[in-house]
Amino acid sequence: MALHTGWLPEPEIGGEELLGVYRTGRLTEHFSEHQAKMLHAAELRSLLGRSGLRVLDLSATECLLSLPQSQLAALRSRPDMFAALLQAEVDACRRSPDAGGHILFAATPSDREA
Repeated sequence: MALHTGWLPEPEIGGEELLGVYRTGRLTEHFSEHQAKMLHAAELRSLLGRSGLRVLDLSATECLLSLPQSQLAALRSRPDMFAALLQAEVDACRRSPDAGGHILFAATPSDREA
């Protein structure tokens, strides 16, 4: 669960509520205007399997690089640092699909070869 840039909790939100969202995936009205259940990678993999899909790969988005755009733009002037940060981001997202803002996946029908 990544906190998006610009997100600030409402004053009535306590730390236990934040941890509850992380544990259960259920968003409360303090976190979203939508009723939603965020899935952990294992839950998504299971749901896709029950839907007749075989997961080929899972990855998170935005695990590490939730920096403001101005800071990312400034880092582009340092190609070695920017390349290293991008590589660290890719590695973190691939290793920890639960850690980012979203989970990306590639799947194929389970009755088909990869």
